[in-house]
Amino acid sequence: MNLLLNLVLRLYPKWWRERYGDEFNALLEDVRPGIVDTLNILKGALAMQLSTHGKNIRTIGLTTMIGIIAVLILGLTMEHQFESTALLLIQRQKADNTMLQDTPESSSRTPLHASESMTPLHKLQTIRQQLTNSEFLMQIADNHNLFSGLDSTKRLELMKKGIKIHVASNQNMQDTSISALSISFVYPDRTVVNKVINELTAKFINANIEQARLAADEGLIPKGASFKIIDPGRQPDSPIQPNMGQMLIIGLSGGIGLGYIILFFRRLTRRKKIS
Repeated sequence: MNLLLNLVLRLYPKWWRERYGDEFNALLEDVRPGIVDTLNILKGALAMQLSTHGKNIRTIGLTTMIGIIAVLILGLTMEHQFESTALLLIQRQKADNTMLQDTPESSSRTPLHASESMTPLHKLQTIRQQLTNSEFLMQIADNHNLFSGLDSTKRLELMKKGIKIHVASNQNMQDTSISALSISFVYPDRTVVNKVINELTAKFINANIEQARLAADEGLIPKGASFKIIDPGRQPDSPIQPNMGQMLIIGLSGGIGLGYIILFFRRLTRRKKIS
């Protein structure tokens, strides 16, 4: 109880503790307050703080409200960005390393399935090259009228910027290699972004099936590569940008910070007048 009481007493303003602290402590030793008395002391401390720093609290409250309102207005005026993601499972039989080494064409053509010695970075680069092929992307952009009104160079740049790729490999069997591949696309229209990711996925699968068939026919890799769509692209319910939660935190923090800056300069001005 003494520890709790000491904590409550420290809530009183410093000037009050310096002036009345000793007398108040002596009174408490005689009275020995219980829970109800401690709550009354706490109530008095909060009331004292409000009366002493009420103007400062109102200033910080006002700037905090301004910060929150500002980010809400900004969030409502910003262009929303939606993301749709498809998850694929790629399972392929391991290539014969000697066959790959002895075939001259193996160095010039490397489909996604062709080399099991590819590092994750190399796999990612290969997939990105396929998905960011200029002709491939411009065809999708024209099909869905993406970024209309811009020149082809800018449209292609925005298409590449909107695609995100992640590859995770798990070589857990002797004769097969399994890779999980996620392909994402970001665009301001939630309906269009879903259509685009589905077309990206379909074109990617078809292109690699054809490459794998040709490579198998030429003896570059064994047959048996297969694709499985674990999670098709879905229409997103909410935008990924703007992130209203993060923006509210920024507005709250910025408003409080602005309030303390105002209080600092107000106190500085007051000291100059006194001096």
